[in-house]
Amino acid sequence: MRKTLVAILLIATCLALFASCKTTRTYQCEGAATDIRRANAYQRAVDKMLDYIAGEGKNEPCAYIMLFWGYAQLRDFGTAMKYYEKAIELDPESRKEMEEIIVEFEYFLVARQEAAKAINGREFEKALSYARFAEELEPDHYQAFYIAAECLRLMERNEEAAEEYYLAVQKLYNMETVGRFTMPDEQTQKTVYYVGGATIAEAELYDKALEVCDMGLEKFPGYVKVERTRARVLYDSGDPRAEEAYKALVADAERAYNAAEEATFEEAKDDYAEALSDAGVYYITRNSMAFEDLVLAVKYLEKAFFEVDPENKAVVKDLYLTYNTLKYTEDDPKVKAVADKYEELFGH
Repeated sequence: MRKTLVAILLIATCLALFASCKTTRTYQCEGAATDIRRANAYQRAVDKMLDYIAGEGKNEPCAYIMLFWGYAQLRDFGTAMKYYEKAIELDPESRKEMEEIIVEFEYFLVARQEAAKAINGREFEKALSYARFAEELEPDHYQAFYIAAECLRLMERNEEAAEEYYLAVQKLYNMETVGRFTMPDEQTQKTVYYVGGATIAEAELYDKALEVCDMGLEKFPGYVKVERTRARVLYDSGDPRAEEAYKALVADAERAYNAAEEATFEEAKDDYAEALSDAGVYYITRNSMAFEDLVLAVKYLEKAFFEVDPENKAVVKDLYLTYNTLKYTEDDPKVKAVADKYEELFGH
């Protein structure tokens, strides 16, 4: 009887201690939550939780959830993510609670906005940390990866930027299958494919650049800016399909130019002139300026200058230098016109 009574008392004592611990834990976390929800009390909540995890709360997931929440409200997203990961490490179920916090407080949107502000202020490291936080929150959305790529490009970390653009394009390409996201407008999508492909090409990651261009052209057939990048990638990588690509580029650019309305005419004109110029440069360079290729180059460059845009500096320069290489003289009115425009634009 006595032994039974002792056992009952021990169990009761343990349950009381557990209840006390539970009460303390709940009090600490609910107190922090109250502070977070109060205006300007985020730092106080963070300070409470830091004290708590320094002692008895070091293994309490709720404390790390509160720290994630508090630091996110303070816009210290790098530190917030550290506590996000710790909470999940202690209790994987914590992810659900933090996802509710992320949705309620729109942290993905906030992180993107803060990143954009930091870029405008040329605080690229800060912008990158915000973009990284947004990547963690929504790993299937292209936008945070695109912002991170822009930061890296502006910081002249070009190879890292190329890899980040590659991820952004892949996620944009697959976004239509992720129902909770709204697709960006057409021009935004085109910009992602174009800038991403061009940056990846500049990093000489030709296979990835070609993949990005092909994805863009699958979504937007005949999009001239991406076609220009694709043709250049094929040429730079020694792919025999380059000539075919340049011919297709010129044809698509001409179609877009002829179909352009007033609002898009100037852009279409620039695209067509530059497509012709690109094709001309391709023939100039592909066989070390072989005579027959220079003649082909002149055909494209003259069309660009005399029929499309005589003010385009790249066209004028390329045509002027090609005429000189072929030893065409200014007795020819065409040669004279190009020489005069070259002097006007370049001063010599």
